[in-house]
Amino acid sequence: MTGRLFVMLARPFRKKYVMSADVEYAVVNDPRHWKAEYRYRNGEECLACGF
Repeated sequence: MTGRLFVMLARPFRKKYVMSADVEYAVVNDPRHWKAEYRYRNGEECLACGF
């Protein structure tokens, strides 16, 4: 069984965090979606933040 996890935070990230090789950081900066995100294993899990 495979699944995906998406978590949206109400506020922006306050700092950049140390990441492993499986994690990517991206600035989306799209008001219709979110400001930035951390993706784990090509989006298997995504932690996004609002503006």
